[in-house]
Amino acid sequence: MTVSGAPPRVGFVAGDGTVVVWRAGEPVVLGRVESDHRYRAFETRAGIYVAASGGRGHLMTWDGATRRLPVDLGFRPVRSADGRYLAGVQMRTGRRPWDQVHLFDVTTEELRSLPKSGNLTRHVLDIHDGAVHFFTRPGGGTFTTSRWVPGREPLELASPVHRLDPLSGATVREEAEGPTAFTASGERRQTMGTPPGRFVPGGASVYSFRHNGPTVVLLDLATGTTTEHPLPAGCEVGETPPFAPIWETPETLVFSQPHHVSTHRIIRWHLRSGVFEHFDVPEIAGYRPFPIEPMLT
Repeated sequence: MTVSGAPPRVGFVAGDGTVVVWRAGEPVVLGRVESDHRYRAFETRAGIYVAASGGRGHLMTWDGATRRLPVDLGFRPVRSADGRYLAGVQMRTGRRPWDQVHLFDVTTEELRSLPKSGNLTRHVLDIHDGAVHFFTRPGGGTFTTSRWVPGREPLELASPVHRLDPLSGATVREEAEGPTAFTASGERRQTMGTPPGRFVPGGASVYSFRHNGPTVVLLDLATGTTTEHPLPAGCEVGETPPFAPIWETPETLVFSQPHHVSTHRIIRWHLRSGVFEHFDVPEIAGYRPFPIEPMLT
């Protein structure tokens, strides 16, 4: 059961690349991203960043101007919780492959980059406190995680990190007994026998999904208590952007419901109250739009 709710907190990217934001309760077209595919959209301090095919992503400023980033951040970029930084890995395949980790400051337009590597093994995990965390996975199943502060050499962490909460700095690390959650200060929380879920923003819980009858499973890291919450039918619960669920606030999770009978619908779940809201996006959304991910601080 859902009740009528508010529109997406920031807006959405329409099926044809039109970027729509909400102002004074009304949808406003900010511009359009001309690209075959659009992978993800973030609210930043400077405007809306849209990761798209064809190389460098698009940064659409609040006054509607659009510019391309100076580098390609790949199709799985990340953004700091405060909306200041974007990071990703640029890759080139072929006879002489390489990858390169980049950090871009949207407020100053400063770009910082690590040297290129010829192994195509690096992937950005997330950003916290101005530092990029990335993992390096060679051919096998083992991996290492490094923390990189621009201006310094990357520091390889003692334990590989599976998950990082960009809001709090909490981590899930690979320990001898299995994946284990830690607070940002290093306090051990819970060891998980199965592959870890993702952090609820703030790092107090992790969540995962069951697909056969969509359900979100929450693990409270302080108490070890697990709770299950069935979702309205049709909610997309995959982890692949751009249709993966997004956090609108640290307490509200938004799902796409693209196959609603009349129009594209989003579902908002309030964790504390358990209430589910629905909102039908306007006709301009077109086929399979996706919401823009808001800043969390």
